[in-house]
Amino acid sequence: MVSSWYPITSIENLELNTFWDGVFHSATYVLVLAGLFILWRSSRLDHFR
Repeated sequence: MVSSWYPITSIENLELNTFWDGVFHSATYVLVLAGLFILWRSSRLDHFR
């Protein structure tokens, strides 16, 4: 967490923490979607064998 390096004692640090929190969540959503796509693709490939 960014807040461990920059304590939330000012608006700038709060904005920085919120930004990196959003980046983390966006990356998590992308990885979940990639995992679901791989799962869906592998289930379709096994079905046609």
